Amino acid sequence: MRAIKSLLGIMLLSLSALASNTVAASNDTPPPFYEGKTLAHPIISGARYSSALLVFIEENKAVKGYYCFCSEEDQSVDHLPHLLGTFPDSTIESVFYADVDKAGQVTLVLSKSHGKFALRSWRYIEDDGSYIPVQSLQPVLDKLVRNNKDLNATLIKRALGQLPPYDYSAEYPTFGNPDFDNIDFTQGKVVGWYLDDGTPSTAAKQPADSVYAYKKTFAEKEGLFLTATYRREEDSDKPEFRVTAISWQADPSKFSGSENGPYVYYSKQYGLVKGFFQKGIPSGKWVTVGENFASSGNYVAGHQQGQWTLSDQQETSTGLMKNDEREGRWEITDGMDGETPELSGFDTYQNGQRQGPSERRLAGVLRSKGDYVDDQPEGMWITENGEGRFVKGVANGMWKLKTGDGEIQQVELVAGVKQGELRWSDKNGKLMQIIHYKDNLADGLYQKFNAAGTRIYQADYVMGKLDGREIDYYDDGTTVRADRGYRNGELDGLNVYNFPDGKPKSVSTLDHGYEVGLMQEFTAAGVKITERNYCPLSLSGRGYCGKQQTFNPDGSPLTEADYLFNRQQTNNSWYANGQRQDETRIGPDDSYTQISYYPNGQMQCISRAKGFSRLVVDGKEYKDYQGALRQGESACYYPDGKVKSSGIWKDGRLTTACETRFDENGKQTAPGPKGCVIPKWEYES
Repeated sequence: MRAIKSLLGIMLLSLSALASNTVAASNDTPPPFYEGKTLAHPIISGARYSSALLVFIEENKAVKGYYCFCSEEDQSVDHLPHLLGTFPDSTIESVFYADVDKAGQVTLVLSKSHGKFALRSWRYIEDDGSYIPVQSLQPVLDKLVRNNKDLNATLIKRALGQLPPYDYSAEYPTFGNPDFDNIDFTQGKVVGWYLDDGTPSTAAKQPADSVYAYKKTFAEKEGLFLTATYRREEDSDKPEFRVTAISWQADPSKFSGSENGPYVYYSKQYGLVKGFFQKGIPSGKWVTVGENFASSGNYVAGHQQGQWTLSDQQETSTGLMKNDEREGRWEITDGMDGETPELSGFDTYQNGQRQGPSERRLAGVLRSKGDYVDDQPEGMWITENGEGRFVKGVANGMWKLKTGDGEIQQVELVAGVKQGELRWSDKNGKLMQIIHYKDNLADGLYQKFNAAGTRIYQADYVMGKLDGREIDYYDDGTTVRADRGYRNGELDGLNVYNFPDGKPKSVSTLDHGYEVGLMQEFTAAGVKITERNYCPLSLSGRGYCGKQQTFNPDGSPLTEADYLFNRQQTNNSWYANGQRQDETRIGPDDSYTQISYYPNGQMQCISRAKGFSRLVVDGKEYKDYQGALRQGESACYYPDGKVKSSGIWKDGRLTTACETRFDENGKQTAPGPKGCVIPKWEYES
């Protein structure tokens, strides 16, 4: 329905333009840029792949085409007309669209001047919202106009549909050969279609999906044809045919083998290749320049021979080629990325395999040195990672491994994997650590040493995880700083932290990473300042269980509470002067009383409750006094002992509408003349 309405709108607008040949603006909207102008073609609203207006206006014996996002609600566009093109002394016969490649439809404009047709094309670029001419398509359009006296949109689209597939957005580098650089790849004569193995296809004109390439010829000279090969760009997200090879060929209908003279090959993936053929066989100098690879050297009778240079991003190698195989000593310099200009070295080759000595230096400093056997490191080697022996390309035997800061790890490698004792020394050779390995994982005793050579740490590992005791010593190597237990990488068992004099700082027990049982903390003088009790891990109620206490540095009590599976039951605390601040009393009749005091000993508040809720943990029932209901009188007092508030509770509810309240002079403030007023919340600013 939306499309039908849009089409009707275009038709009405076109009829109006044809009837009056002028356009008037509505009184309710700003006048459009084409108001009062003479239109050479009905306005096109919502041009293909964009929401632009296409407007063709007669101006000074010419027609100018504009595109404008005038009706676009998006304020990010400029809403201004942009010149599409100028058509001198012309009429606009047709504006239409066609698929010429897989890079998006193009807009075509058929114009006529003095009885002669002209055809031009533009492609909409969504990234910047502009229309640009499809320059590479223009020769095709010019030829089509030149060969046809009667044209319309239908005939043009039919003719374009019969053209060989080609990516008109393709760009190519300069090949350095005038014959090649001056080719118009949209022209030429198709001489064959081919499958991916070079076998000719039975397709006569348009290729099937199985067709991999086609060839065109453009000129003939001395029995040779200037030929281009077009291949399908399968790696592209919009696969289309592009020119990959250009050469002079004796029999261009053959996929390959008749090349003679200069040759180029180009693709985004492999870069630019330039060389020569002699009767289908590579001969002479060849150069390849790609994004990550480059090479240069000579072919003789189809084989790489003589001096060659091969480069990748890291290294450039220069040496002798014999029948396509590297031979002898090849010199090494910096690679294509240019990050190591002071790199030097060499490799030794025999029949294309590294065989014999190899070396790398950076600014004269040795980085690697050793021998290859059958293209694999063999024997003693110096490498960037360390020094040791290779057996058939795999590190085996005792190795000295380097770290980033110059430290050395000495360990046996078996098939490249650490096994047994590793001794870790600083750059001056002083022992820092001893680690035992199994299959490249720490397994067994792990020790650390200070600058004096004294052991300051030891731990037990099993296959890369802490398992057993982990002991951290002070610098004297005797006094234990920390003693922790582990099981399968988790804290487990007794955990002790000590002061430098060996007195305990904290003592606790963990089970699978969770604290259980008693935890105590002490001052340096040996005074206990914290005591916590944690639930057993086997019980579902983890957290605090039992008595929790804190103390002042002199040992006097600070807080004391009792917990039932992380649910607080009692609360007792004291002021710094020893005076009680809070206390909880639980009677034999399950009465539950909480009292707070002022620093002078005067009671501040008393709250009475009774009862409990039943808490079942692992099948055992407990009394949880958090479920006690307020019962009886509760009251609060001023520091001088005068009553501040009071109320009578029964089964958790006040027996009156509200508590009775008094000010500091003993005057009742609630209930007041208006009864019980709900107090308003007051927030501190």
